Amino acid sequence: MRPHVGVIASYDFTREAELRRWFPPGAEYTLTFTERVAYRDNLELVSGLGSPDLLAEPTRTLVEHGAQAVAYRCTACTFVAGAAGERALRRA
Repeated sequence: MRPHVGVIASYDFTREAELRRWFPPGAEYTLTFTERVAYRDNLELVSGLGSPDLLAEPTRTLVEHGAQAVAYRCTACTFVAGAAGERALRRA
C-alpha cells in the first residue's frame, strides 16, 4: 500500500507544484484548503487560520479520502497560540 498523506493549506495557497516536489516517489497526497478567514492584519489572519474549528472539516475530508496522516501547511498558524494552541490543532 502506498503512503497517503492529507495536506491542509490555507485558502490562499498557490504553491501546489512546489508541494508535489516535496513528496517522495510513490507517495500519494490529497490537498484541501481552509475556508476564507476575515482579517484586518497579519496577526488576526494567522490567529484565524490557527483555529482548530477551521481544520475540522478539511481533516474529515482528508480522512474520508484515505489519508493516513494529515499535515497543516501553515507554520505561523501552528504556533501563534503557543503550545496550548498547537495541541488543540493536533486534536482537531
